[in-house]
Amino acid sequence: MADRVKALYVLFEGLPETVIDSQVAAHIRTVREGLGWEFELLAVACTSSGMTQSLRRREAVEEHTGCRVRVLRGVQPAVPLSHRLNGLLLARALGKGRPAFDLVHARTDYTAAAMGPIARRHGVPMIWDCRGDSVAEFEARADQGGLAKGLLRRWRSAKLVEARRIAAQHAAGALFVSEPLQALCAPLLSDKPAAVIPCVASQKDMHFDPGLRQTTRAALSLPDDVTVFVYSGSLVAYQCFSQTVDLFRSLHASRPQTHLLVMTPQKAAADAVLSRLPDGSFTSLSARYQEVNAYLNAADLAFMLREDTPVNRVASPTKFAEYCLAGLPVIMTDAVRDSARIADRLGNRIAPELESIFAAPEQNRAVVAQKAGELLSRSRYLPIYEALCDGARRRRAGGED
Repeated sequence: MADRVKALYVLFEGLPETVIDSQVAAHIRTVREGLGWEFELLAVACTSSGMTQSLRRREAVEEHTGCRVRVLRGVQPAVPLSHRLNGLLLARALGKGRPAFDLVHARTDYTAAAMGPIARRHGVPMIWDCRGDSVAEFEARADQGGLAKGLLRRWRSAKLVEARRIAAQHAAGALFVSEPLQALCAPLLSDKPAAVIPCVASQKDMHFDPGLRQTTRAALSLPDDVTVFVYSGSLVAYQCFSQTVDLFRSLHASRPQTHLLVMTPQKAAADAVLSRLPDGSFTSLSARYQEVNAYLNAADLAFMLREDTPVNRVASPTKFAEYCLAGLPVIMTDAVRDSARIADRLGNRIAPELESIFAAPEQNRAVVAQKAGELLSRSRYLPIYEALCDGARRRRAGGED
């Protein structure tokens, strides 16, 4: 289908800076520039603070994506029957009659469960964009204590399982961020088209630049003989920030000419953990997405520690793509299966042990970045996304579901 497509992109995360700029806006911009599609972004915020932040950022996101952005206040997903209540909200937003869209892209299981029946009723094919194992993610962070909390936990898990089933039922096609995640959800899809597109990054935004490296290190007062390790991300438990700090403390004790650079939106909480380290051995900051590439260039090695859990086995961290496109060696376990496999192909995976880190050979970052562009750049997956969407539209047009 080579015609000009108009797509509606829906998400229930509001417009948070990190996710929107690094994933959603970048995806829309790439598809618009590469395929000539038109988009409208419909962001549902489910808290007062999220709504305030989203309204404040709407104009900037419109400028960044080049598409219309609408922000709605929704019901929090934990509320009973919320996906139906939010479905009514979405139906009201779309209005009566067939919407002027050829396709709906629904980010996450919950969004697809709320949007799916509405899209199907209007005869518009929906792509279910499955970002991870939502059930395992909930179980990992749920309070385990007490009978009442245990019953609530089981109820919430059951609702997440139901949301995933509803998403698959109403989807005309599905997108998964990893092969293990696709294998987990494949039985729900029958013969519907599906594709794997990992969390990737744009080479325009993330790339190796020796000049940028020097200017950024100078701005951070980092001498040339200091080896800089970088951690980028939030402080959620599965990202193992505390373990990362402990590993760096051992590294620094053995080789004092090392420095830890931490980029996180939770700077105050990070500083509390970083207080274990010697004064002057670390720098913490909250970086805007547009600043991340400069800091990655200033570093020499990156941390991405993960434990072997159901959450991590199916994951596809955006930071991994950013690290690799900046040409960085990555100190990582093999818990994130697809990322470990890609790192082995790139030759930039280092085991999280002192001996392996100290013995790691110096790598040509320009070569690593070039190879990573063939595996983890956003443009690499544009034909796959187009084929998936075209298959979903043909299936719906043929009345196959």
